[in-house]
Amino acid sequence: MDEKVTFEKDGGHMAVVAVLVCLPASIFLWPIFMRGFDPRALEISAYAFPVSALFLYFLYGLWSSCRRKIVLDNHGLLVEDLSIRPIPWAEIRDVKVVQQPLLRGPTANWLVLHLKDQRRYSSKLVRKANNLLLGGGLPACNLTVYKGEPAEIRAAILAKMGRDPNKANHGDR
Repeated sequence: MDEKVTFEKDGGHMAVVAVLVCLPASIFLWPIFMRGFDPRALEISAYAFPVSALFLYFLYGLWSSCRRKIVLDNHGLLVEDLSIRPIPWAEIRDVKVVQQPLLRGPTANWLVLHLKDQRRYSSKLVRKANNLLLGGGLPACNLTVYKGEPAEIRAAILAKMGRDPNKANHGDR
């Protein structure tokens, strides 16, 4: 029986972001609305279109980012922010939630995976930066933007791995 557990991102803020991004994206239409289809309005719209297209591309990136999920099934752990393929359970040594305080706002809760062979999932430079910033491991995603508590997501992953989430097991480093 293949039981699948899915954690989705909380996209509640997307409506506000969409409005804030769509207003500048529609700026190239403003001269046409104000002056009609005269040559000067069309010229201004043509110059403003690349800026508007950039904002629309930004909106598409936010929209696609909000659709990503964390999926736990019998095949492995799929973190769509990290990879399009699931990481097999046999590859994962440990899972941690590392809190990273931010200058403004709440703390970021990073899902950090300790893998048997991290070279398959990150470059040497990324691994060095992860060792300095997060104490090792592979930061898979920021759990702050997902529905559910970070501890709940970590417990579900450890349970799927066959480990007791209540024990302080940090793998075989």
